[in-house]
Amino acid sequence: MRTAFKRSLLVLLVFGLTWAGAILYWRDSSRAPDSGDLLLYLLVLPLTILLLLWLGVFLIGMLAAAPAVAVAADAPPPAPPPPPAPLPPLGVLASALNLPFGASAAELGEALAEQKIRPALDKELVDDDGFPVMSARVEGADDPAVQDDMQAWLPDNGFPALEYNEEQWRALTLATGVVRELAGHLLAHPALAKGATVPLPTLQLLMLWQAGWHQDQRGAAALWLARQVARCGWPREHIALDPELAGDPSVATPAALVQRLARQSADGKPVLALVVACASHIGEASVARWAGQNTLLTAKQGQGRLPGEGAAALLLADPAQAALIDDKPPVQLLSAEGQREASADSAKRADAAVLRVLAEQVLARAASPAAEVKLIVADTGNRSTRVMEAMSLAGGLLPELDGDDELLQVGSASGTCGAVPFVAALAVAAQQAAKLNAPVLCLSNEDPFRRCAALVRPATVLS
Repeated sequence: MRTAFKRSLLVLLVFGLTWAGAILYWRDSSRAPDSGDLLLYLLVLPLTILLLLWLGVFLIGMLAAAPAVAVAADAPPPAPPPPPAPLPPLGVLASALNLPFGASAAELGEALAEQKIRPALDKELVDDDGFPVMSARVEGADDPAVQDDMQAWLPDNGFPALEYNEEQWRALTLATGVVRELAGHLLAHPALAKGATVPLPTLQLLMLWQAGWHQDQRGAAALWLARQVARCGWPREHIALDPELAGDPSVATPAALVQRLARQSADGKPVLALVVACASHIGEASVARWAGQNTLLTAKQGQGRLPGEGAAALLLADPAQAALIDDKPPVQLLSAEGQREASADSAKRADAAVLRVLAEQVLARAASPAAEVKLIVADTGNRSTRVMEAMSLAGGLLPELDGDDELLQVGSASGTCGAVPFVAALAVAAQQAAKLNAPVLCLSNEDPFRRCAALVRPATVLS
């Protein structure tokens, strides 16, 4: 307010002095001013004086600020914050699978490479029109022995009224088998021997459940699987369940668990973990739900989801724990995860931009040229949007690979079953990396938004 008042006084003063001077001049000269004189002396002259005053003040301010600018220019710029240290790779000691076309990583990899994957019409499930639907069913997933054992165990362990549906029982049966198989590999740890001087680490049991399991179901199932590990010889007091139960699909992903374990290793904590995924959509409930959503694979909906099921597990460890269990250096795993901005379900064309960024990240972290990659293993299934996305990434980043023979699509063998296809893809990638003695790129693009890239390499190549 005071600044505006001062400026107004200055304008009035300049105009007043100019007009007074002009009037005195005309009176002393005894001549009458014409219109040009009036315009020049009463308007142009005071405005010119005001402009010169403004320019003078501006130049004085610039000259006063120049030394401060020079001092600021001479000062060194602040150092950028150091980039976060890259997370160390984890060792993949072993894997176990139970999928429709493979009971091991080697068996599944062979079936995929030889293109023996042929999902068939299901013998029990039908669509709304009464026609059989295509499915990827695991024979023996309805083993009554596992179900009877667990039903007898539940009441004695605080779950007297807990129930599972048909699909959940199938998933639990498959998970029980792969956990028992991998638990046998833990017996090689020297800390289990009598008189051992090596401390026994805590085994983390990290579960990935399909959507729809409530917390009590996840908690009881995790305790049941921990019991299977303990029955194989690993002390129950040295088995830790995920405090978050790792079962909410919105927060728990294979890549997120791998990165969590890598951070623990970077912090100097011993890492020994079983990462287990299991799921089943072989049931009338899933078929009816997908049919109602128009997402079921049928003759009318060629881009629908194929009902599938399976279980896949990885035994992961830091370098120190890996060396205690196995003399041979294990293949190593690096991963990165990101998100698409738009759902792949509504995409009109393949967009592999996010996948490519993630793939380049893991290649850079491993200091590995893309040309060294000999194979891509993905959780990609039957939907053309996902197939074209994976092929677009392969063609753009790894043009030397044959898209038909060197891009293995695990989802085509497992159908849709949660995180199982990607964990199985990691298992196949680990087996193939050891077999080829070369890096293998592993991709996840079945989710509408979430994307993941992982690099699996022999330790000799990483070192």
